[in-house]
Amino acid sequence: MKFNFTSIFAFAKKIINPQRGCIGNALRESEEMCKLLFECSPVGLSITDFTGKILSINKRALKIFGYKKEEILSITSKNFYVNPNDREVIIQKINNGEKIHNLKIKMKRKEGKLIDVEINISPIKFNNEKHLLSVFDDITNRKIAEKKILQLSRGLEQSPAMVTITDTDGIIEYSNPKVTEITGYTAEELLGKNVNILQSGQTSKETYEELWDTILQGKVWKGEILNKKKNGELYWDSEIIAPIIDNEGNIINFITIREDITEKKKMTEELIKAKDKAEEMNRLKSNFLANMSHELRTPLIGIMGFSEILKDSIKESELKEYASMVYEGGNRLLETLNLILNFSKIESEKIKIDPSQIDVVAFIKRIVNLFDKEASMKNLYLNFESKLEKLILEIDEKMLKDILINLLNNAIKFTKKGGVTIKVSKTKENKFFEICVIDTGIGIPKKRQHLIWLEFRQVSEGSSRLFEGSGLGLTITKKFINMLGGEINLESEVDVGSTFIVSLPIQEKTVNQTSEIVTDSTNTY
Repeated sequence: MKFNFTSIFAFAKKIINPQRGCIGNALRESEEMCKLLFECSPVGLSITDFTGKILSINKRALKIFGYKKEEILSITSKNFYVNPNDREVIIQKINNGEKIHNLKIKMKRKEGKLIDVEINISPIKFNNEKHLLSVFDDITNRKIAEKKILQLSRGLEQSPAMVTITDTDGIIEYSNPKVTEITGYTAEELLGKNVNILQSGQTSKETYEELWDTILQGKVWKGEILNKKKNGELYWDSEIIAPIIDNEGNIINFITIREDITEKKKMTEELIKAKDKAEEMNRLKSNFLANMSHELRTPLIGIMGFSEILKDSIKESELKEYASMVYEGGNRLLETLNLILNFSKIESEKIKIDPSQIDVVAFIKRIVNLFDKEASMKNLYLNFESKLEKLILEIDEKMLKDILINLLNNAIKFTKKGGVTIKVSKTKENKFFEICVIDTGIGIPKKRQHLIWLEFRQVSEGSSRLFEGSGLGLTITKKFINMLGGEINLESEVDVGSTFIVSLPIQEKTVNQTSEIVTDSTNTY
């Protein structure tokens, strides 16, 4: 509590000076009452001589400095000062006839803690001798509160956001400089006006009804409102409106924090338009690729068919080799066209999941067997291992086939020695089944592993790339896996090999049986 030191100081001098006021003759009649007033004063009072010896001190002063009354006899007022020279300066000023009024200095308590004190000191007559009367109070908490108030007020004044405070009827009681900067209204023009002075008339009535319903319930409202400046220009506000509630739980004011988001809204609209345009261009590209794939694939199938016939029927070795080259080149081109077609369908969102019930263990085993010949030609082993004898799932059979073919094709392509192992199992929680494709191939450096999932990207690129391919296989594989609700992860080390782990969800109606591990190994050395 802040007291009027001037009046208290004057009253204290009257109490103590036997020549004035209530003391005079009344002192002899009411000495006990004056003592009581001294002791019960809401501020600290002390009487000292000019050397600092404490002649009298009240309870409030003892509490401020943390001493007991019996301890006062062994100290002087110098103990209260952080810097003893402060007291000497004060004594010198008093001797020069100066008054010490409302002086704010740092003092210290018994335990050494520093406190802020406001002090008044004046010479008085006490027992016919000249002494010093000090009236002081601990203003530490007040200074902290004042600092907080200053911080809050400066924060509001210097805030980059618009801040207004209204009463419960929406009448503006405060607006910060940012409001003036954005709206063109001065603080004086807004003071006492209803906050609807900023309304554009283009925000729906329902929005304002929702706003008021929310804040009158003591809740915070957030939203965007189209407002109007003083010059009539419209602008968008992002607003947060919160009630200010007193200690009794009553709403006494509303504070609104606004941000001008006009430019952000324009940028967002432009980005949406750009995104729509990019998506349209992407759809056109995908449609073009799909059409071109169909146009190229139709004659290519004929070329491959006749080249295969020639390859098998021609006896002359040189011509037979040419026919084989035509067939292999056509096969490679057909594979690339199929990948582009799949990719374009995904991009144009034309691929739909078509689930059917299959035994995935038997299905995966059949796909693996398709690569026996290819692995054998490179002297690689090709192993299939399953911890499940049977696992019936509802899944898109074609997508699963493409996933397996892409992974197995890559594993064999990038493996020069050793081989490839395919493992099938279920997770411990029985929520997913896993397909692991493990090779002993060239491996992928960690810093380039992210590239393999990007369309038309490869670990080795440009004119120096070491392996053929379009760079679409793993991109399509990952997209198919995501469409099926699963995920794919990679563990790889250069010159050691790679492991691709595919996790696909097990549907609730799945019927499965488990048994001991079943191993089917085809050693092609």
